[in-house]
Amino acid sequence: MSKNQEQMRPKTHLLCLLALLGVMVFSCQAAFAQLITGTIEGRVTDPSGAVVGGATVTLVDVATNSTHKAVTDGTGDYRVDLLQVGTYTMSVDASGFKKHVQSNITVNANQDVYLVTVLELGNSTETITVTEEPPQINLENPTVGRTIVFLWSTATPIHF
Repeated sequence: MSKNQEQMRPKTHLLCLLALLGVMVFSCQAAFAQLITGTIEGRVTDPSGAVVGGATVTLVDVATNSTHKAVTDGTGDYRVDLLQVGTYTMSVDASGFKKHVQSNITVNANQDVYLVTVLELGNSTETITVTEEPPQINLENPTVGRTIVFLWSTATPIHF
């Protein structure tokens, strides 16, 4: 082995180690982002079961007071992704219906909360308030989210 090759060997190992460390850091960030958020989605209908398109759905995080809004589509569906874990209050407003307020909606890590909201006919200045926590139903798949803690061990030597 030439002298140049011997001098380049430690630098090559260092670059490989730094590249591996960079991949691990970015992979962990992506994994943690997936584990610390949830989704609230659902459908808005009238008392007869007909869907209500164009309704405004407002979600408020009780702990931080941050607001997230969505508008129901033509099938009455809405979806709000990347919600921080916590408790939310949801209000639904639509023309020709009473305002609907649902509190105590709990979002857990890696969870989809599906809600069916039935609006009552009436003036939008009237409000229907529901304070019970909605049932947690998993309609997507039978999996359960888990929190993973990643620990970096400094006690394990790395040999080249």
